[in-house]
Amino acid sequence: MVFLWRHKFLSLTVISLFFYWFYNPEGSFGIARKGFVVYNRIPVAFFDLYVNFSGKIVIEGDLRKSENVKYWYDKHLSGEKNIYKGDLTLLVGTGFDSTSFFKLEQEIFSNLRDRRIFVSQMSSPRAIEKYKEMKMEGRTVAVLLKVM
Repeated sequence: MVFLWRHKFLSLTVISLFFYWFYNPEGSFGIARKGFVVYNRIPVAFFDLYVNFSGKIVIEGDLRKSENVKYWYDKHLSGEKNIYKGDLTLLVGTGFDSTSFFKLEQEIFSNLRDRRIFVSQMSSPRAIEKYKEMKMEGRTVAVLLKVM
């Protein structure tokens, strides 16, 4: 006990790391607040986020700008083949509050639907919860998340 009191900073650091490791599970979302999200124990702050169908994390620019949404679609979904069996779901988290809201264009909706990728738009906290639920069910799901 004397060791803990003499090394308060070290003790506090170890306890904080344990809490961080426990609260942020591997392969899922942990802490999620406006401007800060943890996925797969990797913190993402000040950027938007895309987690693809295989669970790989990709940092995105401000999704309120249509050119960034177009870039995301062209870079990550336009050429991707559906190697998974069955229909795919893309959850779109539109923001943590109404000031950071964005929407996908109708053209992107149509292209994704033609490729059997179904899109659901909802608030970012709801998208994170839905992502966790669908992963627990073993379904193939991706999420595009407005963090800032």
